Amino acid sequence: MNPGISITVEGVDGVGKSTAIAALRRRLWWAGHVVSLCPYPGARLRRDLALEKAGGLDHTWQELALRHVAEMLAHRPGEDQHQVNGGIVLRDRYSLSTLVYQGEVDDSRGQWLSSLVSAVNPSTITLVLDAPDEVREARILAREGHGGDTGKAERLGMLALEYRFLVDSGRYPGAVLVDASGTREETLERCWAHVEPLLGGGAAQ
Repeated sequence: MNPGISITVEGVDGVGKSTAIAALRRRLWWAGHVVSLCPYPGARLRRDLALEKAGGLDHTWQELALRHVAEMLAHRPGEDQHQVNGGIVLRDRYSLSTLVYQGEVDDSRGQWLSSLVSAVNPSTITLVLDAPDEVREARILAREGHGGDTGKAERLGMLALEYRFLVDSGRYPGAVLVDASGTREETLERCWAHVEPLLGGGAAQ
């Protein structure tokens, strides 16, 4: 039996991340793999850190981050065993999102947190979905009925640029940029082209 792998899907709002994760999960299941979906609780960490920076919490940002990582460590034995048994761990965001989003608040915080998260349980491959601003804005409009304010669009554009920079820097082995500007099926095939060679030639039995 081949050991399993961990796959992280990253990207900003409107890039099609949730859709791609669902499609990739189905494709893996159809191929005979057992998939464990692990949402990354980064939104809560970002909220707590923003409150701390504004003086609304009595904890330091390091204490908040360590508490967050301790919660992640509690899940690691299950993830490890799942992979040992040939299963696939599929993550909705992970260390790169920590670096990108916390970098908005403080770049040194972002680097420290990202390194800490990566050390907890690194991903085999990180698929960073990327699409032009106008594509993302059209998807948000179709989903929410409005495109959001100009400030939000500009912010998402800057975050997307940061993701591209991190992948292109070569500092994060296993991180690849995936063109998500086309149809759902096209994005799935582009993701699958990166994932399939890592599956070891067979599904878990």
